[in-house]
Amino acid sequence: MSSQIEQIKERIDIADLISTYIELHHSGAYYKTTCPFHNEKSPSFFVSPSRGTYHCFGCGVHGDIFSFVQEIEGVSFYEALKTLADKAGVVLQKTYDSQKEESDEIKQVLELSTLFYEFCLTKKPEALEYLKNRGLSQETIKNFRIGYSPLSGGRLIEFLKKKGVKESIMIDAGLVSKGDNGLYERFRGRIMFPIGNQSGKIIGFSGRILVDKKDRSGNPLAKYINSPETKVYDKKSVLYGYDKAKIDILRKKRVIVVEGQMDLVMSHQAKILETVAVSGTALTKEHIGILKRSAEEIIFCFDGDNAGVNASRKSYQLAVSGGLEVSLVSLPKGKDPADIIKENKEDWIKTLENKKNIVEFLLEYVDQSHKEKKDKIKAVSSVILPIVKSINSSIEKSFYTQKIADFLDVDELSVKEELEKVEGIKFDIEKGQDQSTQNKIDKNKISLLLGAVYKIGMTENQAILEKLEKGLEGLVDKDMLLQRFENMSPPDKEAYLFRASIFLNDNENFQINKIARATKMEILEDQIQEKHVKLRETERKKDEESIKSLMSEINKLNKELEELKLSK
Repeated sequence: MSSQIEQIKERIDIADLISTYIELHHSGAYYKTTCPFHNEKSPSFFVSPSRGTYHCFGCGVHGDIFSFVQEIEGVSFYEALKTLADKAGVVLQKTYDSQKEESDEIKQVLELSTLFYEFCLTKKPEALEYLKNRGLSQETIKNFRIGYSPLSGGRLIEFLKKKGVKESIMIDAGLVSKGDNGLYERFRGRIMFPIGNQSGKIIGFSGRILVDKKDRSGNPLAKYINSPETKVYDKKSVLYGYDKAKIDILRKKRVIVVEGQMDLVMSHQAKILETVAVSGTALTKEHIGILKRSAEEIIFCFDGDNAGVNASRKSYQLAVSGGLEVSLVSLPKGKDPADIIKENKEDWIKTLENKKNIVEFLLEYVDQSHKEKKDKIKAVSSVILPIVKSINSSIEKSFYTQKIADFLDVDELSVKEELEKVEGIKFDIEKGQDQSTQNKIDKNKISLLLGAVYKIGMTENQAILEKLEKGLEGLVDKDMLLQRFENMSPPDKEAYLFRASIFLNDNENFQINKIARATKMEILEDQIQEKHVKLRETERKKDEESIKSLMSEINKLNKELEELKLSK
């Protein structure tokens, strides 16, 4: 397997790979851009084609083609390996893993089923007519692999059996169930929307009924039904259309969230490609976790009815807790994004441009849904004031207090008094994982950088090595320098080697004396700090002899440091 990994690395240029996700700018022997993994304005993300690695000097993330695909796609190493192997044209050796084998089997069956549904759509004029009437182009139907499940059950089962698929796998894939009369298909007489994972592999379906019908009890059949949760389909972690939207979300740093498959498909057809849809569940913290990797802003476009507004409020809280900037869109009564786009896609673009913050959005909803002033006051007090109370900015809070007073036609003091009574919403703001203390201390260590430069000199550049040995003589112990470098973890060593490569590239004629002196001072400061830690320990133990010895060593190191500073 290791030889295949190296083969894949040889065939895929890391800069070419990363540039398919984000724009890279040439900088000497490297490429640089703003980091796709944290928010920044100045580019600190570097890519080295010669080393086959990337490194961000802002957040510290670094790795190779495999780790990049894992991070950007949100997939496991195994999935990243398969993706890159396909791209490189490398056939992977099979290694047995029962769980992966079963998951792969399920995905293969779902892919076969997608092909079956696509074919059935071509034979069902009524289904094609329905999609056409909803505004979908043939290109969009093909791009999203929309299909049709025949009303007469059994055809999919027959098709899959001919392909050698076991009944147990059909059940595990969520395509069929087993009843008293044998197997029966879950989806019948429905427009089929395949649901892809973050890599685009089909993991489930959402089916919209083509002709409204009733069940045996006389109740209307559900308009939409979705695949049940399976080994490959976890609803709380899947967003419909994310596989197609992720690159545009990354580039635009925003994501638009709609409610239905048709809204999503039509938004993409209108070239608003950073759109995703919730499917079969409300928005979850797992969804937010996926989106915040690439987006800074999230725009919610849910129905304007009570259910839609409640969904907007809950989604707002989740998104704010995830650290995202949140906006909401008010839709015309009785219309969804798909309807707006079908009539005029420019209206959809204008609707998004007229996005509102949560307070403005809810005030508009209260105004439309309540006629009596007392009802408006009650709604504002129970729904909007807790949100205003939670706003940290005093200026922003004052602005909305005045806005609410104007809306209710009451004096501002009354709103302020009411605001004092309510309890604000508590947002559990998620922060990025802190680096360890050691990583924070070591991030810009000159001694470690010089150790990495020395390592490069030993392995790649004899001229650099000779320059270093001459400049360090009598000032810095080269063995100690190398030992400090070698004591780091492999990822940290790789990061410093990357930094050293960029340093040498940008500072071909660097002054070794200046850097050596700075390194010596840093080493002395580190040694003094270490001695002080030991001193505190010995003082607790009341070991007078050790205390005296450490004090002497600290004084000696301080004297050496002062002499070095004075000799500049």
